[in-house]
Amino acid sequence: MQLYSFFRSGTSHRVRIALNLKGLAAQYMVVDLRTEAHQSADYKALNPQGLVPALVKDGMVMTQSPAIIEWLEETHPTPALLPNTPDDRARAFAPWPPWWLAISTPSTTGASWNTCATR
Repeated sequence: MQLYSFFRSGTSHRVRIALNLKGLAAQYMVVDLRTEAHQSADYKALNPQGLVPALVKDGMVMTQSPAIIEWLEETHPTPALLPNTPDDRARAFAPWPPWWLAISTPSTTGASWNTCATR
């Protein structure tokens, strides 16, 4: 399994957390957003959206962190990231967004805030 990722990407961070919690190893493939490696022809051949993360398993390419995390949960159910009953899952999601959408990283707090604050 290969995870195409960048250390400052909040969406990539979510997938790394899920992999870690599940005890799964993935080969870390650096996609340096600072040098726009995600816009390269090679990376866009893998992921036409040109976004990180992308998870590759047995030739299947998965993109978008919520979809990747859901796939990890369904294909590796133990340990579970979420409760297994519908009522408990609903309580886990309410009133906040899913835990993997709520994770803050330096890239989603400082840099984004500074960009917004200066406009």
